[in-house]
Amino acid sequence: MKKTILILAILTLSKSIIACTAFFINTTTQKVFGRNYDWMIGTGQLIENKRGLIKKSMVKTGESSISWTSKFGSITFNQFGKEFPLGGMNEKGLVVEVLWLEEAKYPTKDSRKSINELQWIQYQLDNYTSVSEVINSDKFLRINSEQGNLHYMIADKSGNSATIEFIDNQTIITQGDNLKYKVLTNNTINDSKKYLDGHSGFGGTLSLNRKIDSKDRYVRTCKKMKDYRGGDALEYAFSALKDVTYSATVWSIVYDISNMKVYFITENNQKRRSFSFNNFDFKCSSPVKTIDINTTDSGNLNNKFMNYSYKKNEVFIETAFEEIEFLADVPRAFIDRLIIYPQSVSCK
Repeated sequence: MKKTILILAILTLSKSIIACTAFFINTTTQKVFGRNYDWMIGTGQLIENKRGLIKKSMVKTGESSISWTSKFGSITFNQFGKEFPLGGMNEKGLVVEVLWLEEAKYPTKDSRKSINELQWIQYQLDNYTSVSEVINSDKFLRINSEQGNLHYMIADKSGNSATIEFIDNQTIITQGDNLKYKVLTNNTINDSKKYLDGHSGFGGTLSLNRKIDSKDRYVRTCKKMKDYRGGDALEYAFSALKDVTYSATVWSIVYDISNMKVYFITENNQKRRSFSFNNFDFKCSSPVKTIDINTTDSGNLNNKFMNYSYKKNEVFIETAFEEIEFLADVPRAFIDRLIIYPQSVSCK
């Protein structure tokens, strides 16, 4: 079990290819959240997560787990199996997305319950409706590091948003006036804002460039947010994502929080696909629905979701660890824990 810490070291080697971007557009009529997922492989599945499920956090030996019963249904984007999403939205319009942050250093062990980096996302979507509630959970819940150095961007249906970072063992929340441009890439918000201040239009003299590194993507995306003058926020979000898309971008996702719809394209299928929350039955007594993110279909996918398969979920997990070369040495015990975990979840 202790060897799972190797994942952190292995992922550190990959920082040069991790270049995600997220942002939030908040107007009186539209709340839209966009994100690019940049990675080496684009496999994954969309998973329906039910209300009324009894869960217990998967933790390392010596950590204290937290138990809960999911209050809200959600749809998540998963590459490493059910219950361990990379992001998603729940039926109340809360969005949580994760991005790489090399400088991340999580709080040390204390009296709080613990949970790993990806299951933390599912916990928030299961339990809360607002940004403030997610932030408040830091009082009793602590991330224990198993899968990498990460930070998060969150937004809700009321229009609130925030970034959550872990710097020098402290939780750093940025929101409100301190998050003037609701953008996050792969540097700390503080470092990104300092770089932004040096550019023309933001107080400095530097010109925008087309580099793909984190700080330049941050500047370009802030420029897009600053230049937004109304109109269809959904289309503008896809335009902003395209502006920072490059060869490693495997998913581009836009959450239309106001209308409870999600749109996405993938590297393997540039046809825009979507689904609406209105068509899901989140009762835990009904079958869980999933769909391959690389489905060849286009348009609305609500009728294309199929019943969840434990075996297919296992295949997605196996594929992720087999095709990502630097994960080849991850202990088998950790992979098995991801595969088996969904069987520990039960309907209340």
